[in-house]
Amino acid sequence: MSKSKATNYITIEGRLTRTPEVKTSKTNKPYCFADLAVKPYYAKEGKEQPVDFFKVKAFGDEAMTFKDMVQGHIVRIEGQMRSEKYKDKEGVEKQGWYVQVAPNGVEQVEARPKNAPSNDDQGAYDPYQDE
Repeated sequence: MSKSKATNYITIEGRLTRTPEVKTSKTNKPYCFADLAVKPYYAKEGKEQPVDFFKVKAFGDEAMTFKDMVQGHIVRIEGQMRSEKYKDKEGVEKQGWYVQVAPNGVEQVEARPKNAPSNDDQGAYDPYQDE
């Protein structure tokens, strides 16, 4: 095996669990936070596998690619796993993980399925109920 530097690169594909909202920073740069539900790569026959949920952050042009996407769209994301420290409501310091989108790292794979609720609908949406 050849020696190589460790890299932090991830590709995930899943459904948006809510409609992303593109916002503008104080310096007038677009940004977007999204949530993705991702099924396991493989599953044992007859055994249900849990879905993983990823937080996604995009800035600049990558954020703008989310502007026409809605809950239920299947999206492929390429980027880096990042961690960040934050304080919860009680002031306890915690660490969370998210995917920082790489340049040109967003691709819409499929539009929202017909049974997906609109933004006006109430209740939880199971992004994999048809599969």
